[in-house]
Amino acid sequence: MKKLLAIVLSLVMVLGLAACGAINETDVAVLWSGDGIVHVPDSLINALERAMYIENISYAHYGANGDQAAQTAKAQELLNGNCAGLVVELVDASAAQTIVDMAKAKNVPVVFLNCEVDAAVVKSYAKCVSVNSDDASVTTVLGDKIAESIADAKKYAAADLDGDGVIRYLALGDVSKIADAVNAKLADAKLAAIAPVDAASVAELKVTTVTEKKTEYGRLSDKNGAVVEMILSDNDVAMLEQLVALQSNDFNANMLKTHFVPVYTVGADADYKAYVFSKIPAVGAAFADSKLDKTSAIPEEVIEQIRGYSNLLKLATMEKWDDLEKAVYTTRNVVGDGRLTNAAAEDLDGLAGAAAAAMAQLLKGNTTENIVAVSYITVK
Repeated sequence: MKKLLAIVLSLVMVLGLAACGAINETDVAVLWSGDGIVHVPDSLINALERAMYIENISYAHYGANGDQAAQTAKAQELLNGNCAGLVVELVDASAAQTIVDMAKAKNVPVVFLNCEVDAAVVKSYAKCVSVNSDDASVTTVLGDKIAESIADAKKYAAADLDGDGVIRYLALGDVSKIADAVNAKLADAKLAAIAPVDAASVAELKVTTVTEKKTEYGRLSDKNGAVVEMILSDNDVAMLEQLVALQSNDFNANMLKTHFVPVYTVGADADYKAYVFSKIPAVGAAFADSKLDKTSAIPEEVIEQIRGYSNLLKLATMEKWDDLEKAVYTTRNVVGDGRLTNAAAEDLDGLAGAAAAAMAQLLKGNTTENIVAVSYITVK
C-alpha cells in the first residue's frame, strides 16, 4: 500500500531560472497502475486533475489495470504520438528504467508519482523526477497519535481490557516502527510498553463475550487467553481483511463500540468499496455498470447475494443501489463511521500538486539540476 503523508519530493523550488517558453499544448499522458477511473470522490486522480488545472497543463488518463507490460506499451505508443510528458504511477517499479529510456529517446519529461523508483533511475535522465512518500515519517505520526490516546495512567488502564498491566496488540505486517514510536512516548510517561500477542497464535484468535454492568462487551483473545487490545497495521488491504473478519463476529460494526477492537492503520487510501465488491463480485460488477440506475431497487437475486455478506457494514439492510453507494466506501469513511480508530491522513493535494508543479517546470525547459528537494508533513 502506498503511504502518502510525509511526502519527500525530488522537485518543486526552481532557483531563479527563467521559463524557456510556453507549456507545450500537446496532452501530458497520466499512466495509472489501476484503471485510471475515479471510483470515489476523494482520490489521487481527482487531486491530480485539480493540480494540472492550476498549472494549466492539458492531460489525458490511461489505466494499466495492474498490467505493467500493457502500461509500458501504452507509454511507447504515446511517446510515438508526440505526447508532451509522462506522469507515471508504475505497476512494477522494475520497469522504471525502461520508461525513462523510452522518454529520454524522445526528449520527453517523466514524473514518477506515488511509486518507489530507484534513485539511480531518476538520476539517469535530467528530465525525470520522483514524487513519493516517506514511510518512516508516516509511521511516526501514527505512533504519536496512538500514544496520545493512552499516554497517561487513566487512559492506559482503560485500554488494558484484561487488567494485566500491558496493552497487547495484534500486528498486521511489520509495525515495529509504529510500536517504537508509541513506546517512546509511553516511556516518557513512565508507563509499560505495548506488546504484541504471540505471533504463533494469531491464526487461533477467538472471540469471547463478557458481561460488565449488564452490558455485553466482546473480547478478542489468543489461544493463551491474552486479550487483543489493539490492532496495528502497515497495510490497508491486510487491515480490511481483518476488519471484515471482525465484522463477521459483530465487532467494529457501529459507533457504540460495545464490541470493538481499536484498529490503527498506516495510510487512508484503501478502497473499502472495492474490497467489499471483491467478496461479492457479481454485485460489484452490476454496481460498476455505468448504465445502472442508482435510484432503482436492487434485484431480489442480488439481494440474496448481499445477505450472504451481511457482516460487511450490515449490507442486509440495503434495498436500493444508492443505499449501497452510501454504505461501502474508503478507509477514511470507515474511520469516520467508527469502524476503525485512526489512520494516518493522506495529503493527496500536496502529492498531486508537487507532481503537477514538477511537470510544469520540466515542460518549460527546466531540468532536475534546477529543482530543490523539499520535505513537508501535512496532517488533516
